[in-house]
Amino acid sequence: MNSVLAKVISGIMALFILAYVGYQVYQYFYSPYKTETVFESVVADAETVQGVMFREEQVLDTPKNGVVSCYYTNGSKVAKNSEIAKIYEREQDVTNQYRIKQIDEEIAMLEECQDQASAGANQTEALNKQINENYLELLAAVDSHSLNNLDDIKYDMMTSLNKRQIIIGQEKDFSERINTLNEEKKQLESQGSSNPQSVTTPVSGYFVDEVDGFETTAVLKDGEPPTIQQVQELIAQPVEKNDQVIGKIITSHEWTFAAVIDANDTLKYREGATVSLAFSTLADTGIKATIQQVITEGDSEQALVLFKGTEINEGLSTLRVDKAQVSFENNRGLKVTKDALHIVDGVKGVYRVFGGELQFKQVDIIYETEDYILSEQHPEDSDYLELYDDVVVKGKDLYDGKQIK
Repeated sequence: MNSVLAKVISGIMALFILAYVGYQVYQYFYSPYKTETVFESVVADAETVQGVMFREEQVLDTPKNGVVSCYYTNGSKVAKNSEIAKIYEREQDVTNQYRIKQIDEEIAMLEECQDQASAGANQTEALNKQINENYLELLAAVDSHSLNNLDDIKYDMMTSLNKRQIIIGQEKDFSERINTLNEEKKQLESQGSSNPQSVTTPVSGYFVDEVDGFETTAVLKDGEPPTIQQVQELIAQPVEKNDQVIGKIITSHEWTFAAVIDANDTLKYREGATVSLAFSTLADTGIKATIQQVITEGDSEQALVLFKGTEINEGLSTLRVDKAQVSFENNRGLKVTKDALHIVDGVKGVYRVFGGELQFKQVDIIYETEDYILSEQHPEDSDYLELYDDVVVKGKDLYDGKQIK
């Protein structure tokens, strides 16, 4: 029995020694901290949203008692008390006035061209180059179906061609053509309305020749942001154009596009970040805007993003409810797993391992998802995370200055 007991005791001792050695080996190779190395990363992202445009607008209350001839295109800047249109009794009066305007422009152009008689060969070469450029510009406009500037292109080309005719001697002057135009002008003026009504602007701003019914509803009252429900109701609101008024004046170049998004996507929209908007109904792309505010409401599955812009053009001046592709700027920064983030005294940061010690380093978040963040690099500030730092993504009882193996 003593021999059996001795063998049992020996076996137990051997197992104890083996377990102790194994534990020491485990302790030597095991670390209670898991780390990841920080690398630079670039993130480009885009998302489609639907929203409504908020602007400061004043409807012109002049009624359309006749045929309106506007002097400005939508989105044109106008000063206070500027004459923006005339109201005529007949459609023919408007046609005559438009033709008179064309005649005045042509006479001015021909008189300018006549002054080129003393120009030399160097001017001829410059004009030939200008004519070629006008021709290419015309082809590009036709090819892209963008004919808004067609009159300007035509005017520039005719000016260059007429100047060239004077310089090379094909024409002595344009007196005969000018006299014919003046006679036509006199005849048209004699047929016109004797008392057209002038329309002036009560305020300065940007002219738009239509109203859509949103002028009193899509307004940020006292600077207060809209609610998600208000924006959803505006998106569903039908356009109600009023053809009985001249139009309106946008009184500020600043606008706010309020878009409804999924609440889970709010992390992408960092307040103060610059984005590009491409509206589905506009040809313009890359319209710059700033994320002004991200609004969440309790447990709502949706949120609101307010984009602020300052660009005004013809398309933007009439845009109201639309879809837009939001292209986030290419964000370049240090990519950090969310598991590494900690908040110490209200400051977001990570713990890096340096020389056997934990050090708390701040992060400057420029982009965020559910899984990771991008932190702006601050190479001249040692308080911030740096490229190639090893940060702790798993571990307990972490604090600045803690000594680790």
